[in-house]
Amino acid sequence: MSAAYEENKLLNRLFGPYRVSYTGGDACSIDEDEAKKLYAEDPNKVPIECLGYIEDSDAMYNTMMIPKRNISEPLVVSFSAGLNQIVELNESDQALTLAMVSNN
Repeated sequence: MSAAYEENKLLNRLFGPYRVSYTGGDACSIDEDEAKKLYAEDPNKVPIECLGYIEDSDAMYNTMMIPKRNISEPLVVSFSAGLNQIVELNESDQALTLAMVSNN
């Protein structure tokens, strides 16, 4: 399977009418009723092998969602910025306010 195919499949599921949901199956290590209950409470508690993508015509791309199947793993984000000005240093609150500029 080529990397381009995997990327297209991921993009289709990310921007297309799909959502992650409990799918069960033989690989799922917990009882179906228990998994559905856990998924309703907190999807992060359901083992990853019990989840999968399902087609949902109401699903839309949500910019507030992390585009990962396993949301319990960290998402690495990189950015660069330059310091423009130190606006305020509040030692008692241990707060530093900066003016930054993007280096894009």
